[in-house]
Amino acid sequence: KGKMAEREAAADVMKKAAALKPKDAGLQFRTAQAYSLAGNPQQALEAVDRALALEPKNLDYLRARVLYANWLGKTDISIGTYQRILGVVPGDEHALTGLQGAVSAEGKRADREAAAEAVQRAAALKPKDAHLQFRTAQAYGLADKPGKALEAIDRALTLEPKNLDYLRARALYANWMGNVDVAAETYKRILAIVPNDENAL
Repeated sequence: KGKMAEREAAADVMKKAAALKPKDAGLQFRTAQAYSLAGNPQQALEAVDRALALEPKNLDYLRARVLYANWLGKTDISIGTYQRILGVVPGDEHALTGLQGAVSAEGKRADREAAAEAVQRAAALKPKDAHLQFRTAQAYGLADKPGKALEAIDRALTLEPKNLDYLRARALYANWMGNVDVAAETYKRILAIVPNDENAL
């Protein structure tokens, strides 16, 4: 406890120093780190927000913001920050995984749709990335949007037509929509690759 109190006092001193240099983003960020070390994620979040007001696309600051938001259980802030990271680095694997995890945990349909749209925007900037198209399909699946998921998986399959994970996902979304023809055609494609596939027989 004594050490944490010392760290909190040190963070308070740094905060006062940062207040004298409000345009110094690095100093605001170091204040955030100091509060994090002191076990005070709320103050850390407030400090990193001051840094981001000065440098809104700084990835170190954005990633720290996710950590503090997760620490505080503020899923809405985590989701928004992951979306901001994807705006800077479309296809960022950590942000995509974190975004889908946060959205799944939160369970709000509107958030899931917003997350899926963020992943789709990232995928649109990397149209040759089949895996990213697949991630978009998964995100729309989580958002209860099988039609959009099917569109995304078709984009992935245009790039990798024999990918079994993508084909199985396509069959799932087609069945979900009651689209028997697409499901049957997809099972035929699976059987052409794996003749004895039990799920496709």
